Amino acid sequence: MDDQTRDGLLAKLADAKKRRAQVHGKLERHAARIEQVREALGNPYFYTGRSADDPESKAHFTGYRSHEPALQLIRDWQDVSRQVVAIRNRLRDAGIDTD
Repeated sequence: MDDQTRDGLLAKLADAKKRRAQVHGKLERHAARIEQVREALGNPYFYTGRSADDPESKAHFTGYRSHEPALQLIRDWQDVSRQVVAIRNRLRDAGIDTD
């Protein structure tokens, strides 16, 4: 592997690791405000056997929209994590240690 290719991969690795950390931070912030998300997007859970006036009854079930923001963040984290692994593997195969 020539120096230019190595340097390019190292730069891509640094960028991917930075993006992974950013997505991780977004996931943590999202988790910290999950109640506000559910207030805005609805209650994704219900429990059978509860009266219709109970906020966790099936009558108040609003669907799974409140899961969508976290699911997208998880997908983003998975994508960037795969990129980190792929870049590390290319560098490792070329005999460059990235740890």
